[in-house]
Amino acid sequence: MNAYEQTSPVQADPPRVIVIAAAACFLSLTFFYLAVHSVISRLDLLWAEWVIYATVPLAVTFIYLQRSAWHQEITGAKRTGSLLLVSGLIFGGAVVTMGVMACIAWIFTIAVPVGSGVR
Repeated sequence: MNAYEQTSPVQADPPRVIVIAAAACFLSLTFFYLAVHSVISRLDLLWAEWVIYATVPLAVTFIYLQRSAWHQEITGAKRTGSLLLVSGLIFGGAVVTMGVMACIAWIFTIAVPVGSGVR
């Protein structure tokens, strides 16, 4: 692409699309877990809980990426496959982020007692 070629006004900024998709995945994972945890935990099937918790955030991320202008030059099964792969990577990042946040919260609430006299 040279200096005289114009970019398509429809094409979105890729980092912005990924950041918004990641935020949507993280928020949907958080809110869905908080909303239905008490109902799903009654199943007593760990694998079913994981499938249910993974389906909604993956679907939200995939639908957002599908409807965005991200890589519309790719069509058909190639685009669907790449969007599924990216959605899975974003979901994995959201799960790792939640794990890191839970560890940090555990450290500050249990491992570091407040008012222990250490200055």
